[in-house]
Order: sequence, then C-alpha cells, then structure tokens
Amino acid sequence: MHRVVCQVRALVVLPTKELAQQVSKVFNVYTDATPLRVALITGQKSLAKEQESLVQKTTCRPQMPLQKLLFSATLTQNPEKLQRLGLYQPRLFSTGLTHRGPQDRDVETDGDSGGKYTFPMGLTHHYVPCSLSSKPLAVLHLVLRTSVSRALCFTNSREHSHRLFLLAQAFGGVNVAEFSSRYGPGQRRKILKHFEQGKIQLLISTDATARGIDVQGVELVINYDAPQYLRTYVHRVGRTARAGRTGQAFTLLLKVQERRFLRMLAEAGAPELSRHEIPSELLQPMVPQYEEALSQLEKTIKEEQKQKVA
Repeated sequence: MHRVVCQVRALVVLPTKELAQQVSKVFNVYTDATPLRVALITGQKSLAKEQESLVQKTTCRPQMPLQKLLFSATLTQNPEKLQRLGLYQPRLFSTGLTHRGPQDRDVETDGDSGGKYTFPMGLTHHYVPCSLSSKPLAVLHLVLRTSVSRALCFTNSREHSHRLFLLAQAFGGVNVAEFSSRYGPGQRRKILKHFEQGKIQLLISTDATARGIDVQGVELVINYDAPQYLRTYVHRVGRTARAGRTGQAFTLLLKVQERRFLRMLAEAGAPELSRHEIPSELLQPMVPQYEEALSQLEKTIKEEQKQKVA
C-alpha cells in the first residue's frame, strides 16, 4: 500500500470471468479506505474503454525499488517450471498447517503440477460404486436423501451437464440448474446468485465452476464423472467445507474406474475414500418416476436438435 507508483503494480490472472468479477469485488472492499485502486478487465468492454479505465485508476506516488511477489492457490514446486519465472533470490512462503495429523497432511499432486495440496479438515470423502445406467439415479438419491440446500455436481463435458440437468428437471423434487458455456456471462452470474441464495438446490456444472468460484454454503459435491487427475479432484471437492465448515464429497465410480482412481488418490496421500453403497431397495421406488423422466429427456433432446437444424 505504501509503495504504489504511477503504473499497474499488480496483475491478477484468473481462469474465468465469474471468478475475476468475484475477486475484484473482494479487492475493492479491502482497498476502499486506501489510495489503491482496482480495475477489472474481462473483455466485456472495448479495448479502448478498458485501457481508459486503467489510466483512470492509476494513482501517483514516488517510485520505489520493485519487488516481484507471486501468489498462487496451487503453486507448482517443480524447479524447471519455477525457473521460467526468472525470479531473483526467490523465497517461498506457504500457508500450510503447522501441526499435521494423518487426516490433514499436504497432498502431492499429479505429475503435471509437482506442487502440494491440503484438503479441508471438515471434508469427508466417499466413493459410490455404480453402473453407467444408474449414475443419474444415484445423483438424485444423494441430493434427495441428504436434503442439502446447496449441492454441486460436476461432469466432464457440457453435453453430460445438459443431459443430467434435463433429466433431473424432468424427474422433479429438486430445484436444479446447469452452469456451463451454453450460457452467457450475464446468465451465469444470475444462476450463481440464485444458487448462493438457496433458490437452486442442485447446480450441475462442468469444471468451469470448480476453478475457484467461492459459493457460500455448499454442503455436498458430487463427481458424476470421475476426475482423471488429482488436481481436478482437489478443485472440485474444494467447493465445500470452506472456511472451517463441514462438507461431503461423493465420487461415482464404475467398476473399471475404481482401481485406478483409488490408487491415484492413495499414492498422492489423499484422505481415504469410504465406500458408500446405495442399496437397490432404496432406488427401486424411484425407478417408475425415473423412467418417465428418461422418456421426457429423449423428447426434449429431439426437440432441441430440430431447433438447431431450423
């Protein structure tokens, strides 16, 4: 704060517009009573307008020696990658826990990152063995059984998110929405706002939401499609059990996926996933309504395809 000069002094790079807007709001709160100014650049205005906002926000102060500070939620510790940053006499400061037990130790990431992750203390991890055809029913059962106010369900593709959304909508009994690139920035902001307000109980999303979006009060995370990398798993389940709260994460696994997925987490030192069986007698009463929802899903998909052609 006391070393500001007449130029942009800090650049915060984020993966999505929604996250950039969220972080910008937080910075504006912190800098309100200081001479620091914050500008938001997301490509929603013309380049000239965004350049102008940077000029207007710049505050003049005497120049001081420069220092490069790099902050990262998931900073790599791979020496080769750190070398590319061109740091001079770098020092690493970590916010890791001082006293670690077996349940809260740092976790080695997958090979492409080389860093470490820490899982929230209040997070419990489960995996649900299921068949491909029973996965949507398992999601509905978990959400309806737990009666949570906010649940996040992650898929590996926009198509999976859309089909699961339409199916859950047709099934009924839960306020559901999807969050993906099918919608524009304005629509996505509205969806997230309604989710935060509790108007949406189940939000079905691609990994775009997992990239740091801080939605208060998420109690349940469901991995509809198993993550291929530990990094993805960490980002997804980290949407719950935030700021000292508790939360649950369920990963749906096909028989052919179990061994590889559980080994990946075990080799990384992640907390052990407890096996969560869903007895068939609990799902059986839902089958007639589920089959009707499947029939409605196919009709809706056909209608959407006709509209695209038209």
